[in-house]
Order: sequence, then C-alpha cells, then structure tokens
Amino acid sequence: MLSAGSLLWAPPTDLRPAENDYFSDVTVQADGKIVAVGTSQRPGGDDDFLVARYTADGRLDAGFLGTGWGVFDFGSGRNDGASSVVIQSDGKIVVGGATDFDFGLIRLNGDGSLDTAFGTSGRIVTDLGASDSVRSIALTLAGRIVAVGQSEDIGASTFDGAVVRYLSNGTLDDSFSGDGKLLVATNLVSVAVDSTDRILIADSSGTVSRLASNGGFDGTFGVGGSKTITFDVGANVRLTDLTIDAAGRIVVVGYSVEGMFDVGGVARLLSANGDYDNTFNSDGRISVDVAEDASDTFLDVVALSNGALVVSGLTAGASQYSHLVVLTPGGLLDPVFSDDGKQFFMTTGNSYPAGLAVTKSGNYVIAGRLFPAGGDVEPMIAAFAGRYPLRDDLAGMTNAGQWWVAASTGASFQNSLYGSWDASLNWKFIASADFNGDGKADTAGRDSTGRWWVSLNTGNAFTPAAHWSSWNEAANWRDEHFADFNGDGKADVAGRTAGGQWWVMLSTGTGFAPPGIWAGWSATAGWRDVMVADFTGDGRADIAGRISNGSWWVSTSTATGPSTQRWGAWDETKGWQDVRTGDFNGDGVADIAGRNSSGQWWVGLSTRAGFTLTVWTSWNPAAGWRDIVVGDFNGDGRDDIAARTSTGQWWVAQSNGTGFTNTAWGKWDESAGWRDVRVGDFDGDGKSDIAARTSAGQWTVARSSGTGFTSEIWSSWKEVAGWRTLRDEFALTLT
Repeated sequence: MLSAGSLLWAPPTDLRPAENDYFSDVTVQADGKIVAVGTSQRPGGDDDFLVARYTADGRLDAGFLGTGWGVFDFGSGRNDGASSVVIQSDGKIVVGGATDFDFGLIRLNGDGSLDTAFGTSGRIVTDLGASDSVRSIALTLAGRIVAVGQSEDIGASTFDGAVVRYLSNGTLDDSFSGDGKLLVATNLVSVAVDSTDRILIADSSGTVSRLASNGGFDGTFGVGGSKTITFDVGANVRLTDLTIDAAGRIVVVGYSVEGMFDVGGVARLLSANGDYDNTFNSDGRISVDVAEDASDTFLDVVALSNGALVVSGLTAGASQYSHLVVLTPGGLLDPVFSDDGKQFFMTTGNSYPAGLAVTKSGNYVIAGRLFPAGGDVEPMIAAFAGRYPLRDDLAGMTNAGQWWVAASTGASFQNSLYGSWDASLNWKFIASADFNGDGKADTAGRDSTGRWWVSLNTGNAFTPAAHWSSWNEAANWRDEHFADFNGDGKADVAGRTAGGQWWVMLSTGTGFAPPGIWAGWSATAGWRDVMVADFTGDGRADIAGRISNGSWWVSTSTATGPSTQRWGAWDETKGWQDVRTGDFNGDGVADIAGRNSSGQWWVGLSTRAGFTLTVWTSWNPAAGWRDIVVGDFNGDGRDDIAARTSTGQWWVAQSNGTGFTNTAWGKWDESAGWRDVRVGDFDGDGKSDIAARTSAGQWTVARSSGTGFTSEIWSSWKEVAGWRTLRDEFALTLT
C-alpha cells in the first residue's frame, strides 16, 4: 500500500492546446467520479465555463459528453468563467462563476448536457448592478442553491459581497432577504450551509458570519452575527475557505502576514456561538509555516468524518508550487502523512491549487492550474493517497443477539462488541445502511411481529435498537431492500407483498415515515432476479425485475413519484443464472448482467430508459462456478465480475466498457469450507477485495493488486456463535 501523501495519478490535462485553460474547483460524485470546473480562455476574449469529469483512477470519463469534458458559454462575446461546483442529490451538477460582469450558473445532467429545466436553457444570469462574480456555491437541505461572491463597484474601487439564494429551478428565492439577494460590505469568498439550514459566509478580510434561513444575521453567533478571525501569528488575516465538520463545528482557513512572509492559518469555531474550539490546538487556532523563507497561503479545506482536516495551499518562494497539509482532530500536524503532515507537489515550474476534494476511498484530489515555462496555462488535476483511507468493515450478529464489528486497519480486522439486540424477537431480516445520512453504516432488522428496529452507528458502537415502524406480517413480504429512494442521502426500506404491491418507508433520520405504495406489480407474473439500483443515474434507487416471459420491468423513482416501464426482454429458453447488477461501463448508471446455461455472459447496459443487451464473454459451464460477485477489482471505475471454480481458482472478468477479459487471479483451498463471501475495499486502496470465513472461523481477505489476489488471514470468529454477517463501513478509520 502506498504511504499517505504519495502521488496516485496526475494525467496530462492540456485539453485545448494553444489556449489557456485551468480548473478552479473540484468535487466528487456519489459514484466516485470526479468533476472539475474552471475556465477556457480564448484568444481575444469570449472565455467559457470549462467542465471535465474523470473516473476514480484519473481517466477522462467518456460517459460525460463523449469526451469527458466540454465548454459552456452564455452567449457570443461574453467572457465566462467557472469558480465553484456542487453535486445535487439527484446527481445533477451545478456550476457557478461569472458571465461578463454578472453572477452566472449552469446546471448539467449526469451525461453533461445542459438541464433545460433550470433557468433559461440550463443557464442563470443574475445582475447585481456592479462587477459581479460567484466565488462559492452550496446547497440547502431543501435543494436550494446559495451563491456568494463579489459585487465590485468599479468606479468607486470598492469590493462588496453578495449572497444570492435560488430555488431548485433557478428562480430567485424571495423568502431570502425579500428578493433572494443580500449585499454586504465585504468581498465574500466561501459559503457553507449547516444542518439547520443556517448559512455560513467568510469574507476575504477575516470575518465569518452566520445568516438565518431568511437572510437575517444570526445574533447568537459572534457579535451581531459575525466573528473576526485571528490566527496564532501574524496580522492582516485573509480568509479563503470555510467548511462545517461532522460535529457541526466551523472550520476556516486562510493566511496572515508575519514579517516578510505569509503564514497559513486554520481556526475551528463552535457552532453554538462562534467561540474558538479550545480542543483544537488548545486555543482553536494554528498557524503553519509550511516552507521556510517562503510565503504559505492556505486556500481550501475539507473536514473528514473523524474530525481531521485536509488543507491545500500555495507556497511562493523562488517558484510557486502547491502543498497539502493534514491536521489531526486535535489540530496538530499529522506525522503519519508524508512524515511531517506536509506534502509538496508540482514543484517543477509554477502551479496553483484552486480546489480540493476527498474521494470515496479517502484519497485527496487537487485541481488547479499549471504554468509551463513558455507554454499555455494548463488545467492541473492530481490525486494523492489519503491519511485516513475509507475501508470496509464486517459486522455480525450472533444467535445471542450480540453485534460484533471487525473493523479494518488496512491489514487486519479488529473485533469489537458494538451492541446487543434481543434474540427472543426472532429476527427475520437484518441489513446495514446509512439511515440518518451521517456517512456511517447503521443496522436495521424486522422481528417476527413486523416491527422494524434501527441501531444508529456512533463510530464505535451501535445505539440501542429503536422501534422505527411496523409492517403487517400477514402481507407476506418478500424482496426487502434498503436504498435511498427519494435522493435525500438517507436509506429507506422497500418491500413487496404477496399481492404485488411495493411499499416504501422513507427515512426521516430518526424514524421511518408511514409506508406508502411505491409501485404495483402483477402478483402472477412470476417475478425473478429482483434488484435495486440507480438505473437512471438521478441519485434515486429504482427497482428492476424480470417476469416469466423474459420481460424486464423497472420501477423508476423520480421527483414526481415512481413510474413502471418495460425496459427490454431476455430469451427465457437460455437458462439464465447468476444475474447481477453493477456499473459495467463506468457511466454512473447501473446495468444488469447474467450468465446463460451455455456459459455466455450477457450485459444489459442501461440507456436510462431501457437495457441494451450484448454478449461480453463466456465461461466454461462445467467449471462449477460459485460465489459469483461484482466489484471494481482493478480500480478503473468499471465493475467487474469475479467467481471461484470448484477447484478453488478465482477468475475475474475485467470490464473494458464493452466486454470482459477473463484472467486467473488466485486460488483458495476448497477444503477450508468457505462461507459469508463478501466484496469490499478492505484495505482502502480504491480496489475491491474479497473476504470470506472458513469453517474454522478464520476471516481471509483476498487483497486486490489490480491484477491478482493476495490472500491473508485477518481475524477469527468463534463458529459456535452462529453468525449472520454484513459488510459495510461501520467503524471510524483506525489508522
């Protein structure tokens, strides 16, 4: 495994040779793909928004506009530039910046096309009466868009700031400050929205303010709604970014002037009143001299779920290059990250790191610009191994009701008792999902009387099981699934009755809303291979199933409610088996795959309105295939299929987007009595691994190198306990 801070990838990014292009911000989609935005400068003016999407391993994503990138303008002769990007819960991409001297926003669908339901043909222009430009955007809980930036009176040479809130369709939200717009006296650089929809803003002169949802200043914060920030050393504080961590604390970064040089600074504030958090470096602040005899400017910050901070910035001395800094939850430089908590990169030539994001695997992505000697400005994007990689864990409930979690350290499992359930309730169904949207896997189960119970995850324990709702057991439930059916970031529960009705209970974060009918399927159609996944790419879970005549039907979840349509058909004489779902071409949309009796693997790629079926490979039907699983085993952003033969040989069918290539990856001893085979990224390197337990209770993990498996014993469970096993992210990262 690469050490924390090591460069993972940095692809060539000169998208438009002979023109100046650069990135200003970056974010990560729910499917792990990376979206970077910025500006494409054309000779003589008429600049455009630049938007690019990359796979998790740094390749341009062909599922985005066919090329992985595109430019967007607001009209001929206008100078446009993007500065900020966010991803909505439905997967749509909102980009903010400037168009000539106005606020400019666009919204894109998942394939990169303009969302014509937003503003005028996917574009919004807001004229605040001065030289206006968006610096930062954020989303409220209800999906409204908050944009902040500058509104400069050029004639008076003064910089003022503006906060503008839009409804989800792009119209101004007049419930905010009367007309959707609030002008303030200082240039705003960053915005975030807390868990109660209050708006945090930072200005370049060192002040953080909090606004109520209606646009008024929150008098409980600081003095009159504002707090002036100072760092440990230096004066003339300038803020560049702010964020809100998992505990609701406010984190701001920037720099101050100390002698001849700038020094990067970080402050953490309590959410209650804006006071400094004294558990962070003893006084809530830290200044970091990243490099001697140079000026250091912190530009962007991301708060991790465990309270640690990742900061990107600029070091300017003899040349101008980029840096990353990792601080522990207590506010100290983390010595595990690049030995001293600091990492320099792009040190040849000049660079500028404008945006920072954390990937699904816990790695760090930087986007910005490069200044090659004698060449055009080029976009920069690079990924670095994270200090706290996101690793999958295992959880199991014993016959006695005890919940144990095997938390991954990256090289082994550490077993801990997380809680207990009443074993006398005769649990009929258990599963894991994130029911309150905090990023940690919770557990849920239905008892023999139909009551649904949920235990929330604190990071090191499960809360006592709480009764969230009930089902009528007389309905004879089948096909229970946990997924996010309304796109709010919280897992819901769905099930089908013997009469064919699909019922869904939406999670509120503290309970399930009363069940409602989601779809009606025929009770006599002979449903098989029922699966839940996002087949349309809108961020909401859909339900697919095949009937006895081979027709595939999909009940899609939309903003206006579910809709059931026929998506294609398979020949039922082929003897389909091992039907699975996964994103086999890496376009961010779930597909289906199945193997027929002659060994052919057929894949139905989703068009978002149907399945297109083609043969991708063949397996020997006499090999005795078992434990057929789906995962991204080589980390290229496309799902693969792995299985073991009767002799213990693991084979992986690696996807190239249009077909599978079969390769032997390793071998297990079949006399070990394998059970509970699970797929997950157990070592946090961005590639799927396989874990399984032997009849003696040993947990073995087959770690993927990208081209093969290395099998290691990671832990043991007592077999007499009678385990029911789950796989998910249960524990805070241990190392």
